[in-house]
Parts: sequence; structure tokens; C-alpha cells
Amino acid sequence: MGLRSNPRVRRWTSVVLAVVAALSLAVGLLAAWAISTVFDASTLSRRAVHALDGEAVRHEVAVQLTDQLVKSGNRQVIAFKPAALLTVEALVDTDAFKSIFATAVRRTHAALIAGDGASGLDLSDSLSLLAEGLQLNTEKAAAASDGGSSNSLADVMTTVADLPVWGWRSAMTYGALGAFLLGLVAGVGSVLAAADRRKGVVRVGIAMSAGGSLIILVIALGSLVAARFATDPDLKLAAQEAVWAAAADLRATGLGLAVMGMVVAAAASPGERFSPDRMRASVTARYQQLRASTWGTLLLAGLSAMVGLWIISDGETATRVVVFLAGLGLVFVSARLVVSLASAVAAVVDADGNVQPQRRWLGWTIAVVGVSSLVVAFSVVNFNSAKAAAESASVRTCLGREDWCDLRLDEVTLPGSHNSMSSPGYAGWLFAEQIEPVGGQLRAGVRALLLDAHYGRKSSVRVPGSNVQLVITDIAGEFAVPGAELPSEEIRKKAEELAASAPSSGSAQREVYLCHNYCELGSVKMVDEMVSVRRFLESNPSEIVTIVVQDAVSSADIVAVVEAAGLTDMVATLQPGKPLPTLGELVDSNRRLLLFAERGDADAPAWYPKAYDWFQETVYKFDSIKGFTCEANRGDADNPLFLMNHWVGASPPDPDLAAKANKRVVLEQRVEQCRRDRGLVPNVIAVDFATKGDVMAVAADLTGNR
Repeated sequence: MGLRSNPRVRRWTSVVLAVVAALSLAVGLLAAWAISTVFDASTLSRRAVHALDGEAVRHEVAVQLTDQLVKSGNRQVIAFKPAALLTVEALVDTDAFKSIFATAVRRTHAALIAGDGASGLDLSDSLSLLAEGLQLNTEKAAAASDGGSSNSLADVMTTVADLPVWGWRSAMTYGALGAFLLGLVAGVGSVLAAADRRKGVVRVGIAMSAGGSLIILVIALGSLVAARFATDPDLKLAAQEAVWAAAADLRATGLGLAVMGMVVAAAASPGERFSPDRMRASVTARYQQLRASTWGTLLLAGLSAMVGLWIISDGETATRVVVFLAGLGLVFVSARLVVSLASAVAAVVDADGNVQPQRRWLGWTIAVVGVSSLVVAFSVVNFNSAKAAAESASVRTCLGREDWCDLRLDEVTLPGSHNSMSSPGYAGWLFAEQIEPVGGQLRAGVRALLLDAHYGRKSSVRVPGSNVQLVITDIAGEFAVPGAELPSEEIRKKAEELAASAPSSGSAQREVYLCHNYCELGSVKMVDEMVSVRRFLESNPSEIVTIVVQDAVSSADIVAVVEAAGLTDMVATLQPGKPLPTLGELVDSNRRLLLFAERGDADAPAWYPKAYDWFQETVYKFDSIKGFTCEANRGDADNPLFLMNHWVGASPPDPDLAAKANKRVVLEQRVEQCRRDRGLVPNVIAVDFATKGDVMAVAADLTGNR
């Protein structure tokens, strides 16, 4: 007897194919989610940061960090550990720590993907934040890194690193595609194999609902497995909560599949078989049947006891399951009521017993619109809210403003500092043109840095009043760099006078320093200041920084500095001939540093282009405020970015004169002059003594009112 002539075989074939469809859809959705989340560093780091919103997770991270400070031997933390723990937990809830935490997750993820394993989350960059919050000595706090701050949550991370899944991305991609195709074929086959096609559709709907429920079950089991990796009871709870929160959108997907399966089953179910009244009557009859027998009564008692004990032992999970099942039931009832109404409307006949065509169409319209509205409403409410909750703990902002994320780089104005490294905050600096060091300028609101990079060697002489060695410019090294700019004669003489009394240390290696023409007049290692930039960006995830390097050194050496500072993964690459990226695109990709070379080499990487291939600028030599003009200097007139140099040359530099030049009225007059003369609004306003005057406020006004 063949398949077509055997109803029983057809029914079981349809059931088996429906089960295969359910399992395939669940596997496909799980694999697709893993590819887009677990294997994507940026998405995973956002989920990890969102997990910090959970009280258990936040508390456990604070405990781990406080324990590291205790192990480092910090007397203050040892003496007042309970108070220190409360303070650290509050710091863990700040944007600054969350940015550091996200970076640590990305680094750990990179190690896992590369197969290098992971001993823990490297949270050493958070030590300065903790030291400031706890009012600890920074150097003593830094000692905690030797005590194991780099292996926070090590027992969890070591077990995770041992899992074989980190090399499965390609296999999962093909597996997800294959599972989706198999699910589609099995679903269609289930309907075609059924003797009653409507019943086949009902089976597929029930299978979809089962597949969605299976996804939620896998997440629940995953959270329990994650808890088993931890040895500490509090860490178990934190791990369980973190997995449940991180998979919020996957839970939404499973719930959506379950709900839509119920809608499909309800819409396709024949007659009144699955009506709410019939189902309630069927359940009541089955209960009475069980109660009528001894074994049935014992079965009901056993099930009641098991459910009761489950609720008592794990009330939160039980509540979730009950609410989930109740929700599915209500959705099914809603869909069945809509379909029943549509059937009743379509079944109205006229006096001759004929179905009226318009009534039939009205019935179909009620069914289609009602069921579709139910699905769409659920999708909008459930998926959007769940995805937003999973990926962001707060509203995305760019340069501190939510409404600026859609602006392109050429539509914003950044406050900038001229000779940004020229600060008395560095030992031995002469003729400073800024007050704060680079880190202080960034915290004050400066977002564009003009830096001068030179070769230098430490001498055997100390800078007066400090333990810092005087640095001598390596002129020979700079002459070997084609096109490097040489200093003025006056500055050369002053530097040579200092260098004459400061012989080079025989063991000194040539390094890249930030100096204004001559390092004898003041210097700071470029890598140290680039680390300051990295820490600022990590602590301020919505901020974007632009750096233009006046380079008397090779591009290869600048690249080495950027790599040593840990900034390579944060540098943006601009695409010639294409629109500039928006601030939101830079923030979302975490490519929030734009780096340019005034001179540049042909072999420089794409993320370190020549500045005046992108910028056009004004001249920069002015004797007085009244002498400001917008006369063009370097850069082609069709370059997309405009740099307005806005400082008065004075020797020595005069902060009072700079404060006058940086007043709002002077800046706005200059901006209007450039708008009138060149049709341009500046994208960078570079000034001396940037923390004096109104350059930050004027730049914000120009960005917000273009």
C-alpha cells in the first residue's frame, strides 16, 4: 500500500516532517544568532556591557576588582574593604568603566578567535579610574596589575576558552543556511504529505511554536551551564544573569517564532476543534477522567507536587515559563476568535441558501487583516524592544549628543589645539602654547590635536627641577626623512645652546617624541600621549578625536607608535571619492580616531593619509587679532574638510592674548569671514591655549546650527 493510499502513513510522515522543520528552524536561528553575536567582537562587547546593568553581574565584577586591590596589598582597601567595595560597584556602573570593560571583552574575544586562549578579562586600564574614585595613590593602585587584575573572572574565562566552538564560524555559516533550507523543505513536505492539508498546516504551526520554545529552553539551559563554570556561588548567579540578558534578542526571536506558530495553527485549524470553548471542555473532561481512577489521581498529585516544588525552588524561572505559556495561550485564543468571526461572517447565506460573495470576501478580509495585525503588532513590540535592550544599556550619542550621530565629518566643527603637546604639564617644557597636557585638553573638550613628531635621544643631563632626562633631537635621523620641516634659525640657536651642555647618553636609543621643532625645548614620548588618547576614547565611547601629525619622522615609525599604544583597532580609514562617514558610523564601528600626516610617506597605511589630501586650511602666521584672514594655504579647494588656524604668533606665547583671540565675538567674526570669503565653515578650529576662551562653545554651536 503506497503513501497516498495509507492515511496513517501520511499522517505520521507529516508529523515527522513537522518535527524536522521545528528542529531545523531552531538550529538555524541559533546558528545565525551565534554568527552575528558570539563571533562578532563589537556586538559581543555591547552585550557584555549591557550585562553590567544586572545587579548580580555588577556586584561580582566589583568583588573581583576589589579582591585584586586587596591582593596587591593596598592598605586602604584592606582596612576599609566594605566601603571600598561599595565605591567600586558604583564606579562599575559608570560609562568610563563600561568602555574599559567593552575593550577588555574585545581583546579577549580576539584571543579566543585566534586560538590563543584567555586567562581572563584584562581590566588593568580600570586601575586609574578605581584609584581616582577610591582616592588611592595611582602608583600603588597600579601594582594591582601584578597581583592579577588581568585575570578577572578567570575561572569562567578559562573554561570558555577551552570550548571548541571558537573555530566553528565557517561551519556554522553553512550549517545555518542548510538548516533553514531543510526546515523550509520539511515544512512544505509536512503539508503536502498530510491527507488533510489544513491539518498539515496546523502541524507546521505547532512545530514552529515548538521550535521557538526550544530556542528559549536552550537559552535557559545555557544560563545554567554558564553558572556551572563558576566556582563561587555569587559568580554563578552573575553568569546566569549575564547569559539571559545577553540573549535577549534571541529570546525575542524564539518567542516570535512560537507566537507566529500559534497564530498559524489557530488560523488553519478546521471548524471548532481548536476553539477556546472546545479546548477548555476537553481539558475539563480529561481532568475528570483522571480523577475517576486511582492511578490518575496519583498522577495528578505527583505532577502537582513536582510543579509546586519547582515553583518554590526556582520561582523566577517558573514564573517566566508560566507567563510564557499563558501568553502563547492568549495569542492562540485571539487568533481563533478572529478566525471564528471571519468564518461566521463568510457563512451568512441569503433567503435562497446561497453564500453571498461579498460576505465571503468580508470574512477573508477579517481573517487576513486580523491575523496579520496580530503578527505585526507582536513583531514591532517584541523584536524592537528586545534588540534595543540587548545591544545598548543607554541611548547612543556622538560627541555627547544623540542628534549628531547622523552628521558626516564635514558637517561638524571640532575644537582643536595648536601644538597640543606644548604644555608646562610636561617636565622641562619651554615656550608652552597650551596649559593642560594632551589628556587634560581632551577632558576639557578639545577634539582635534595638532602634534609635532620628532626623533630624539635621552641625554645624560636631567631637566632642572625634575628627574626627567633631557632629550636631544636626532637631527641626523630627521635629515634622512625626505621633506621633513626644519625649524627656524632662532629656535635652532636656543636648542643648540641647551644641547651643547647636554651630551647624549651612550646607551640611549632613538625614539619618537612630541616636540616643538627641537626636543631640547621640551619633549614627551609620543607613545605615552597616544596611550592617553586611547584611554580617553575607551572611557568616553561616544567621543571622536582627530589628530594631525607634523611629521619629521617616517610613517613606519608613527605606525609603530600607534600599534604600541593599542590604537590600531580604533583608527578610521577614509575612502577617497566616497562620502565621509557619519559620527554614528564611527561610533558604531569603534573607529573613533582619525589620524593624518602633514607630510606622509608613500608606503603609509590607508588609515594614516596625508592631511592635505583631505583638508584645506587658512594661513597660520598672524601678528595681531586684527590681522586674521581666511587666505588659503595648503590643500586643494575641493578637499572636504576645512582647518581654520586661529592663533597670534608671539614669543614667548601669550595666554592672555590667546584668551582674547578665543573670545566668542572674535571667533564668530572669523568664521563669518571664512563663510563669506571662501564659502566654508571650519571643521576644525585650532587655537593656542585652547582651554581659555569660548572655542568649545562656538564649535558646538556651529555643529548644531549648520
